[in-house]
Amino acid sequence: MKDIGYGEGYQYDPDTPGGFSGADYFPDGMDRETFYRPTSNGYEEHIRRRLERWSSLRRQRREAEN
Repeated sequence: MKDIGYGEGYQYDPDTPGGFSGADYFPDGMDRETFYRPTSNGYEEHIRRRLERWSSLRRQRREAEN
């Protein structure tokens, strides 16, 4: 499958600096949906910050590609 380009450009997150590639494998024109919005209660605050950080990294990657 590699001979036909399968997986070309794929980045394995644990192999990237910081452990997050910011890659977006959604089809062009397809928006990401939000299914979970953590509150600021307890551990959810930590989850909320992490999700925001990942979103920021994805945005930075898109801007760098354009």
